[in-house]
Amino acid sequence: MTAAHPPTDGARVARLDGNAAGGALSEVFGVDLTDATIDCRHCRHRGILAEAVVELDSDGLVLLCRGCEHQLLSYVWSGGVRAVTFRHLGGLIIGGPSGP
Repeated sequence: MTAAHPPTDGARVARLDGNAAGGALSEVFGVDLTDATIDCRHCRHRGILAEAVVELDSDGLVLLCRGCEHQLLSYVWSGGVRAVTFRHLGGLIIGGPSGP
């Protein structure tokens, strides 16, 4: 991932649904988050992680809000370091009823 979002260096980034983040995020959280409820602090959109937008490349992923496309979180794995940064993720609910 580049420091700029979206990338300004011409790098190609795959744009997928939130299911693409499931495996990588389970490494950090220890559970499958694809059916977790997420809230955007920016637009207040609530949905399940599987419905979010993911930009993915070989160094990491960016999870974007389906409602406003603001960055919810980023997860970068590069040079033996793993880093999660929370941006506009206002809530993450694991288990229980999901969706709006």
